[in-house]
Amino acid sequence: MEKLFKQVAIVVDQDDALVKNLENLVSLTREWQSSFHLIYVVERPAFSFKNIWKGYANGRTQPFDTAEHRLKEYQEKLKKLLPEGTRIHCYCKEGKPLWLIRNYIHENQIDLLLLLQSGSRFKRQPIRFSQLVGKINCPMIMVPLHKKDYDFKNIVLPISHELPLKKIMIASFLAGKKNDARIHLLALQEQDAKRQRTENPYLFKTYQLIRDNTTLTVECHPVDGDNLAAPTLEYARKVNADLILVKPGSETSPPGIFHRLLSKFNFSSSGIPVMTI
Repeated sequence: MEKLFKQVAIVVDQDDALVKNLENLVSLTREWQSSFHLIYVVERPAFSFKNIWKGYANGRTQPFDTAEHRLKEYQEKLKKLLPEGTRIHCYCKEGKPLWLIRNYIHENQIDLLLLLQSGSRFKRQPIRFSQLVGKINCPMIMVPLHKKDYDFKNIVLPISHELPLKKIMIASFLAGKKNDARIHLLALQEQDAKRQRTENPYLFKTYQLIRDNTTLTVECHPVDGDNLAAPTLEYARKVNADLILVKPGSETSPPGIFHRLLSKFNFSSSGIPVMTI
């Protein structure tokens, strides 16, 4: 299969845990033969003495020259981990993280963005997973810092109201030719005119498409409920999934403001890599 992720970007910051886990990140992408882009955004605080003191005292911002030095450290670390000749691009900029990251991804035709979970739940990051979901034009993976095995042999793929061709293609690519790889398809049961539960028609179509075009093992799981986000996360934890592959919207956010905020927190802190398409 042709390389799907030719240009891979990684958002980095001053978190010491990131340096220790770069090797784990590389294990995720070693077989892809990708070029890498390290993105380091120094967030500029609002101009006030209080914000300047608070930001620098808590390590939330860094002087630009220090950030560039840190970025070079990451680049040298990556060079030692990657095959000789792998291209590593560095981008360091001061400004609004969301705007800068979105522009860089668009201008450099990035195929995949890797966003590392913070080493501490309460530590502020330059950009959060929930801020980028649905706002960039490439797939994104939230990578737990302390996960070491990225075989992607156990993939959970929720199905909504369309044939998820792109998700099928990516799941097949990630699973590769592993004999023990397994795709778990989840879809809400629907109601017919007599309010009887019926299976989502796209569940079987997706199952048939994967079976006809790959050698992967596929399971179908109709689930009850009105929203797919909570059952997806619950099932992924149950089967110890290696990856949850979702489309932003109902697959990631239950209805209601409180539940949407909670679901984003759960997905990004579940300890399971989450890829949004």
